[in-house]
Amino acid sequence: MKTLAVKLIPFALALSSLTGWAQSPGSPPQPGGQPQPVQANLNLIIAQVQKAALATNGDLGKLRIEKWKTDSDQKDQLQKMSDSIQRNLTNAVPGLISDVQNSRGNVSAAFKLYHNITIVYEYLT
Repeated sequence: MKTLAVKLIPFALALSSLTGWAQSPGSPPQPGGQPQPVQANLNLIIAQVQKAALATNGDLGKLRIEKWKTDSDQKDQLQKMSDSIQRNLTNAVPGLISDVQNSRGNVSAAFKLYHNITIVYEYLT
């Protein structure tokens, strides 16, 4: 489980930078350097999110919770959590990613994805 949490740390950090997308094209550049194109940053972050989601989902699938040495109630609870996270990563995250890509910098769509990933991270830790 710790490796899953370690994989999601860059995932959460990448999403935390999503709030910088909303700079409009007519706004002045940030002091201290040239602003990077919004779409390039967005595509890089989305690629990192997709990669981490796929890796995490695969790692969760390889857990053999039923073989862990603990009581059956805890095994059942952990298996339900694992299944729930896998469903989230399989069903919700791709739709949220699509919403972010189609929103063209809308902070609301980015926040929904960020919030979802934060919840996944909290369950994994």
